[in-house]
Formats: sequence, structure tokens, C-alpha cells
Amino acid sequence: MKPPAKVLLVRVDLLTETLSGKQMPQHCRDFKIVNSARLAIERWLSCGYAILGFSDRYKNSREKDFFARAIEELNYLLYCFPPLESVYFAIEGEVCKLNAAGVCPVGVASLLECAIDSISSQYAVTDRTGIWVTSDREADAEIAASMGVNFLVADIWRSTSVEFVGRTIELTGAG
Repeated sequence: MKPPAKVLLVRVDLLTETLSGKQMPQHCRDFKIVNSARLAIERWLSCGYAILGFSDRYKNSREKDFFARAIEELNYLLYCFPPLESVYFAIEGEVCKLNAAGVCPVGVASLLECAIDSISSQYAVTDRTGIWVTSDREADAEIAASMGVNFLVADIWRSTSVEFVGRTIELTGAG
């Protein structure tokens, strides 16, 4: 039997902060990678996890040429942060996946549901115990639970007190 895939699906907003100090990026290069996120990603990579992102930041935009702006911003994120293999994003009612090969549609259900189903297919996952979602939103935790994947609250994920033991995660004190 093939071991479960090891995939971390992280909300992109947890990885970055704007350089402008505004809540939303003012242009496609108005962000930097947060150091605590960089360290957390390094820990997951060292344990053999593929790192994928998801973002619903673009789902309701009415701006002209917003699709092109979203692609430019996410491409820049992938360029700046090579551990991130791809990003799932919702735009105009459709969920797409962006990676080095380009953009492809993956569905029209909820963003997180489409991403988890796509990951399950891509990695031939029948046992989803190796898939983890990290976010700061309760709705994401509920979707993860309903789809049989693990969920880790963002504050704990960013903590330096997280240790991997086998297929489980343990907290090792204040971090």
C-alpha cells in the first residue's frame, strides 16, 4: 500500500504582509514573506511535505483586468517563495490552480474543497491523513474536518514549539 501523500495547504495570507502597510496589496509586488511563515515552511519541508497555497482574496473583485493582476501577484509570490509549488485561488466563481506550468481551472465548488480534491487526485491520495490545512479561519477548519483532512490553527503552525513525531504533530512548550 502506498503511504499517504504529505501535503501542507496553507492560506496565502498567512505567508505575507504588505510592504505598504495596507491590508491588501496596492500592486503585485507589495508584499514580503513573513519570517515566522518562512520558518514554519522550512520545518514542514524538512519533514517531506509538499507546500501548496490557497487564497480567496480575488473571489469577489469587480476591477477591470483583475484576473491579470491576480495572476501577476501570485506568479510573483511563487517566484519569491520557491517552496510554494502552486496556489489555488478563486476568481469570478471559478477555482484555478497556478504553478510553473501556468493556470488551469479545477472546479466551481468552494475553494478549499476544490483544492483538497485536486490534491487528492494529483497525489493519488486515498488516505487523506497526510494532508494538512493551516488557516486562521473557522470556516476552513470546518471544511477540512468535513473532507477528512487535518487542520492546524495558524498561530500554532507559526509557533516554533511544533515538533513532528511520526505522522503526528506535538507541541513542545512555549514558542
